[in-house]
Amino acid sequence: MKILFSFLTLFLLTAAGCESAASNASNDEKSISTKNAEDTSSSQISTSSTIHYTDQNEIGDISGDFTIHGTITNGATVEGKLVKIYETEGKDIFILDSTIVKNGVFTLNLKNAKIGVHKIGFKKYQLGEFILNPDEKGINLSGNAFNMERTIKITNSLENKALTEHKIVLNKHKTELKKIRGMKASTDVKLKLIYEQEKALKVQQDAMAESYPNTFFAKMVRRMQSPNRFDQGNYWKDIDFSDESLVRSMALNDRIQDYMRIHASKDRENGFYNAADEIQEKASINDKVKYFMLFTMMEGFYTSGMEDEAFYIADNYLNENACSDSDVANIMKRRKQDLKSLKIGNTPADFTILDENGKSVNLRTVAAKNDLTLVMFWASWCHKCEQEMPVIKKIYDANKAKGFEIIGVSVDMEKNAWLNGIKAKQCNWINVSQLEGWQSDVARDYRIASTPVMFLLDSKGELLLKPDRAFKLEKWMNENFN
Repeated sequence: MKILFSFLTLFLLTAAGCESAASNASNDEKSISTKNAEDTSSSQISTSSTIHYTDQNEIGDISGDFTIHGTITNGATVEGKLVKIYETEGKDIFILDSTIVKNGVFTLNLKNAKIGVHKIGFKKYQLGEFILNPDEKGINLSGNAFNMERTIKITNSLENKALTEHKIVLNKHKTELKKIRGMKASTDVKLKLIYEQEKALKVQQDAMAESYPNTFFAKMVRRMQSPNRFDQGNYWKDIDFSDESLVRSMALNDRIQDYMRIHASKDRENGFYNAADEIQEKASINDKVKYFMLFTMMEGFYTSGMEDEAFYIADNYLNENACSDSDVANIMKRRKQDLKSLKIGNTPADFTILDENGKSVNLRTVAAKNDLTLVMFWASWCHKCEQEMPVIKKIYDANKAKGFEIIGVSVDMEKNAWLNGIKAKQCNWINVSQLEGWQSDVARDYRIASTPVMFLLDSKGELLLKPDRAFKLEKWMNENFN
């Protein structure tokens, strides 16, 4: 899918490109396998019946001391290395703490840790996900160091038993949606089936929430969809915008996307601007929640190709000088600058990355040596990239001698897959990769949520064009580069 976070269309229907695994169940990088999830669920023997769980609907955000006892199944391979725990804010992660693995085990004692979704692992693109609830005081965790994402197992936690069961349900839901997308049927028929599938998922989620009362999991899944979904005036009635714990979940991300799709899209001219204004006002009672909502909307608009709406938020609401929290102000400043750098006429972030031979490649240096440089994000497994590559190669062969260069930036994680992809697709230009997937610094700097994505720069490194298809690049080159 070309759009990771689509406001304008039902993204469930189409697949125009290769999307981030965060939104594609068929890509194993970000999804837990059903088999592994089932195995994990069966291994989780709850000993929490005597634990008093704080009523999340009454209390909201809580924190406390917490202990993680961890066992790494292939511990010898990471002996003496740091295992890191991250606090999440929607799709973003921030290091919370770390410790060294000794004899294949570790213990993390967290002080004043906050309730919510967290991640743990050795590399930021292979992290296991879990819910931390100080009511449970501690959990026993295990997993493979090189694939914590799919192998994480947690005992002594109702929160994580529920989370594992929910992942199974979500995987089945995504499988059904994939079947619907592949059907030979009219758009109306597909939309009807998708709507029915979404209703069925909501019923399942509500039942799971009832099965785990007073847990953070229950609160999270209940907030993913409004009980007043089609009532615009009461859509946000169940959300307490002072509750920062919702930031440490995917509930608000889902809620924003749903609201934009159902309500904002009714007015194509002003609907999204009005929605941004409304949400900003509702969330203004808490700076952390407000800026999270603004960042989420801004990123969502941008990755949906709605740059005017994204810049509207950046220009009108992300004023770092108006924020008393210096850390938040710095984050706002950087995110605003990073986004603005991707606007036509501006200069995107520089990078220095190793090529397939281990040689450093600097973007600015390459750009200065050529009249035009195309930065192209791709992946060896991306079928859309494969479709576009013949046209890209044609453009390159025709214009290389005239001062045109390509830097292919792969979002692969496995070196052999990347190298084989270069050979198979005949990528005879400059090729680089940080081998960290969607979580690589360069992918995040350039807001890459799908592949292929292209940026055409001049010799000064300024952005001239962001073609979404190779034939559009070819047309521009034929008209402007002779």
